[in-house]
Amino acid sequence: MVQTITAETVESGPGVGYRLAWKLRGGTPVKNRYERTRDLRVPLRDGTVVMADLYRPGGSRRRPTLLVRTPYGRSKGGLEFAYYAARGYTVLVTASRGTDGSEGVFEPMIHEADDGHDVVEWMREQPWFDGRFVTYGTSYLAFTQFALAENDYPEWKGMIAAIGPHDFGEIMHGRGAFDLLNFHGWSDLMSHRNNSSSSIFAETLAMFRSLARGKEMLATTPLEKSSTAQMRALAPWFADWVTHRDLSDPYWASYSHTSVLERIERPVLLNGAWNDLFAKQTLTQWRVLQARGVDLEVHMTRGGHAEPAAALLNLDFANRSLDWLDALLDGTPDRVVSIGHRVAIGGTKRQTVLESWPPAAAPRELCGAHGGRLRHEPAEPDGQWTTLVYDTADPTPSYGGNIMGMGAGYVNNGKLEARGDVVVYTSAPLAEDVLVAGVPRVALTVEASSGFDVFVRLCDVHKKSINVCDEITRFPEGGEHSIDLELDGTVHLFKRGHRIRLLIAAGAFPRFDLNPALLPIDRAPGSTKARLTLAISDSSVKLTLPERNSG
Repeated sequence: MVQTITAETVESGPGVGYRLAWKLRGGTPVKNRYERTRDLRVPLRDGTVVMADLYRPGGSRRRPTLLVRTPYGRSKGGLEFAYYAARGYTVLVTASRGTDGSEGVFEPMIHEADDGHDVVEWMREQPWFDGRFVTYGTSYLAFTQFALAENDYPEWKGMIAAIGPHDFGEIMHGRGAFDLLNFHGWSDLMSHRNNSSSSIFAETLAMFRSLARGKEMLATTPLEKSSTAQMRALAPWFADWVTHRDLSDPYWASYSHTSVLERIERPVLLNGAWNDLFAKQTLTQWRVLQARGVDLEVHMTRGGHAEPAAALLNLDFANRSLDWLDALLDGTPDRVVSIGHRVAIGGTKRQTVLESWPPAAAPRELCGAHGGRLRHEPAEPDGQWTTLVYDTADPTPSYGGNIMGMGAGYVNNGKLEARGDVVVYTSAPLAEDVLVAGVPRVALTVEASSGFDVFVRLCDVHKKSINVCDEITRFPEGGEHSIDLELDGTVHLFKRGHRIRLLIAAGAFPRFDLNPALLPIDRAPGSTKARLTLAISDSSVKLTLPERNSG
């Protein structure tokens, strides 16, 4: 139980510091002053009281409300929330139960649908509410919007959802391998959630330092026992997450709001990042909502989970959102986006506009051959296999990719590819530019000595080998298996003279947990006891790239 704050305080803004910060970051002109009322008490149906801050623009005219629901503290987005209030929007920021003065116990994702409904019911009765609201937020704050969509409200006019999922269970366990780096780190972060003096950036840095220190523990300890003492006390859900591996378990029902994608009717602004841990779900949101004819605008940026948050440093995301809000609430009610959806092109500093996801593309096939080659012509089956040896005392490490914090995104894979437990297949230099836009696929046949994982990564090679997108899949038993795997979606330009590379490994630790089929194992210092051999049929390897005209 968190001690509830009881005294409301009122302050005026924006101050000189906020105005200067906005000006330096490319902000639009301030339109009005606002009053921020701190520590409003919002009652929920079960008697729990959650705390809220309210930003009200000056003047007598009531304005549309931006509704924000967060477990990270109401003050940590103060500069961001005040930006909208100083440009004519009322902003209501509520703290999730068990956080930042709100009563109750914080249980991630579990209560967001019901609690969000109760907040809306309370908001409807407030004298400052003009009968219109738009939900807003990134990451977990986007998830709260999909949870709220389990109900419908005529006053709800739109959603601004950035780098956020609609189904947390699918992200954690949908590949078979548990998304360890992201969710162990996030749980550790949330075990510090009531440290209001720390910024979200400082906490994220501390999260990844903590995970680096705990890497050995994670490699040698069953996951359900790998929490720190503080995590066991303040983030007990982590032990439950790693023991509930079956997504059909009713345990995961409150973590998934996939079905709302088939019911949302209001306009949506989506913002994602190609190397965000939730990128695949952002692309699913795009695909499903657009197919249903929802008024939709999509932006996909470079980088990882922190990228759209970092964009607040130059206010790109905030300014796009303001333009969208103004058009939505003060323009044509049935606004239809006809300019397409803007996405960053990997391998360049350019953007392009796509008509849909996945976009129209033609398949380009590259086939494996012995000696680590990728060729345009399929090789005749010749019985040749390439074998890698996976040593559980020295698991194949992870570099870059779709992770939450530092080290995310595009990295040099040279160190990884030099390991003996990694196999690569590489094309000849390209005679022309190849623009890949959509979902690459990899097919291969493997034979394993025990239960195993297959981690596959597409790379762009020119002086360095830079990752483009990847995926992992898990098998509980050994033997021969034919695998057909969809990688994460991408838009990437392989330039003329570059080479296309396919990297294959039997894991990526600690981004993903170790396969339980390989435990328990000998962890004696200096042990080189191999627990897995994975043989790959060279002629079975096929990489299918969705290619668009690069002009």
